[in-house]
Amino acid sequence: MVEITGKVVQILPKTSGEGKNGAWTKLEFVIETFEQYPKKICIQAWNNNAVNFEQFYPVGTVVNASVDIESREWQGKWFTNIKAWKLTPANEPSVATAPQQTQVMSVSKGDDNPPMSDEEIYSNDPLPF
Repeated sequence: MVEITGKVVQILPKTSGEGKNGAWTKLEFVIETFEQYPKKICIQAWNNNAVNFEQFYPVGTVVNASVDIESREWQGKWFTNIKAWKLTPANEPSVATAPQQTQVMSVSKGDDNPPMSDEEIYSNDPLPF
């Protein structure tokens, strides 16, 4: 598990499809970190995290993202996915403020649909990996 904090700078369109375990929804968003040399990182939000993402985390919102990082090889090339499994709003690191109530949005373990394999998730994806 890796924690990344950054400001949402772009929200890409949602995509959805149907796998053997049911429907899925994916949204990708880009955050910019607060390091000396800020980095932009594209993160994937799936299913419940993707559905209401724009409502909870519009562009300009600072978020803490708990992510899993996974790489896969295809025809000698490596591709990396960064998947958010928990998102929470955050205060900018340089601003000292009083504690606030936060809304937590995460995929619950009691979903009616069991987790899908990567093959099911990407079955409608035109990319071959």
